[in-house]
Amino acid sequence: MLKDWSVSDLTDSDHRVIGFTMTVNQASKPVSDEKRYILKSADWDLFNNTLLGEIGGISYLSIESSAMGISRALTVAADRAIQRRKSCGSSGRNIWWSSVLSTLRQNLARKRRDGLRGSNRREYNKLRNEFLTEIRNHKLSAWKCFAGDLNSDPWCKAFRWAKGSYSMRSMRSSMAKPDRFSDL
Repeated sequence: MLKDWSVSDLTDSDHRVIGFTMTVNQASKPVSDEKRYILKSADWDLFNNTLLGEIGGISYLSIESSAMGISRALTVAADRAIQRRKSCGSSGRNIWWSSVLSTLRQNLARKRRDGLRGSNRREYNKLRNEFLTEIRNHKLSAWKCFAGDLNSDPWCKAFRWAKGSYSMRSMRSSMAKPDRFSDL
């Protein structure tokens, strides 16, 4: 809704400045930077064929309808040809977590529900410390695996990750050619 209109002669030309206040009732949705597809598993031929088939149905009556049609065509083609990532929540997944830790965690929670924490605190602390020690061991072994080749290759993935350029290597870049997509 527009309100507080004003027209003023603040310029030296024959144009006038129009001022107004605009209020928008609908809040804009935040754009998600989540990567929804696993590009390594993509079937690019199927993607291109599906995209070409979907582009024929795009309405070019207005810019808005064209943009919506292109977005829908890309989404349909990606859904058919590219495997989707599984949602991992807001915290992501831990690469060091294992089924052993899951079992220890379940046992600890079961003992806590059974009242071991209140009745036999020493036994409960022993189980909890075993669980936490196992977590530390798993984290340490995962880090050693991640940074294991630092002595032989100082520019390994641990260095790239610390430098901040690790994620850039996995980003796919492509240009459109008349016949098909090709990597740069």
